[in-house]
Amino acid sequence: MAFRAAAEHLSFLQAAQLRHVTPGAISRQIQGLEDLLGTRLFHRHHKRVELTAQGRDYLAEISTPLDHLAAATARLRGERHSAAISICAYPTFAIRWLLPRWGRFYDRHPEVDVRLTTSLNPVDFARDDYDLSIQVLGVNDRPAGLHCHQFLSVDTYPVCSAEVAARIKALGDLDSQTLIHSGPRPTDWRRWLTTVGLPTLNGARELRFESLNLAMPGSHRRDRRRYRYRRPGAR
Repeated sequence: MAFRAAAEHLSFLQAAQLRHVTPGAISRQIQGLEDLLGTRLFHRHHKRVELTAQGRDYLAEISTPLDHLAAATARLRGERHSAAISICAYPTFAIRWLLPRWGRFYDRHPEVDVRLTTSLNPVDFARDDYDLSIQVLGVNDRPAGLHCHQFLSVDTYPVCSAEVAARIKALGDLDSQTLIHSGPRPTDWRRWLTTVGLPTLNGARELRFESLNLAMPGSHRRDRRRYRYRRPGAR
């Protein structure tokens, strides 16, 4: 589906490449869908697009039914075979850890067909046709009835630009800043603030993004500052 491909990649060009059509064809299909629904699904900017609030809601509503349809179709067509491994992974993990190592795995095991899907939502193995899922879970959030293994630990800390860092001299100064949240991890700020002894901020503004990649588009830059605070008495 053109809309889902464009929404997940936030790019008409990537959606066109995935569907083997032109970007113009993707744009026309989405325009037709917007006309049918009577609402804008994307904000169109120069060389980029972003979902409107209605677009985000629509994507959330259609994703599960489309996943069911794809899984049912794959089973009926008998696409899976003994050497295939179907993986559903957290998008940031897939982009930053899994994909850079994919080539080496394929060089060593060319006979294994690895099929990767990314999703922000937990996998329901009773419904979804995956062999394994790589998800971000809390210590007490492990689903019952599944074999779970910790693969990587997640170290959570706030980051900011050098300009913002110059204005922060103490934890209380965060009260006048804008806190950026990613949709899949909405409690990170609250958990971190509680850990450092500052459970609430009264004046801080908030921005919310669908993914960590959108929330931190410049995380690779060298001038980004990281801050770590420990509880009193912690080593």
